[in-house]
Amino acid sequence: MMGKYGRYYNNHTNKQRNKNKLYHHRQKVMTISHYGGRCTVCGETNLSFLCIDHINNEGRRVNREHKRIYRWLIKNDFPTGFQVLCWNHNWLKHLDFVKSGHTHTIPAVYNRSRRVRTKLIVTSHYGKICSCCGKDNIDVLTIDHVNGGGSYDRKELGSGDAFYRWLINNNFPLGFQVLCFNCNSGRHINGGVCPHKKVISIYTN
Repeated sequence: MMGKYGRYYNNHTNKQRNKNKLYHHRQKVMTISHYGGRCTVCGETNLSFLCIDHINNEGRRVNREHKRIYRWLIKNDFPTGFQVLCWNHNWLKHLDFVKSGHTHTIPAVYNRSRRVRTKLIVTSHYGKICSCCGKDNIDVLTIDHVNGGGSYDRKELGSGDAFYRWLINNNFPLGFQVLCFNCNSGRHINGGVCPHKKVISIYTN
């Protein structure tokens, strides 16, 4: 049975967590709004689908130096060199960068081809298209845990190719679905609710 101190601690922790989420949300709204409020490729405006992209592909370096990117951008008066992309087009841009040979060697490109073949087997079994929005581009599809638990599985089973191989070796267990990066990331941000079912636009917040 939880004592008085335990209840106080839990309530205080929950209040602080909600306060931090609201603070982060406001920073994101302010930043996304400044850089145009929509994906520069497809025009998507649902806030849950949007992120900040480093135009010159310096994301890893900048993120290492400034982990709280929205706060850093606001503090530095929104410097140039950044744009808004949806999660799908952010990932597609990353893949184009990889395929161009800027960051990967030939063996790594070969390994990626093998991973794509494995991914095709898995996504084909679970429906081939995003179960939310219907996108069918294999490059932006991922496997989602219907009832949550993705973080735990990634720690236990690995991610990417290792996870796909685990699904194959275990005869494609139930409890998984295909989502695109937009819907997967947005569902996580919205507490398990598909962003297409709970519209959060930059222009309505």
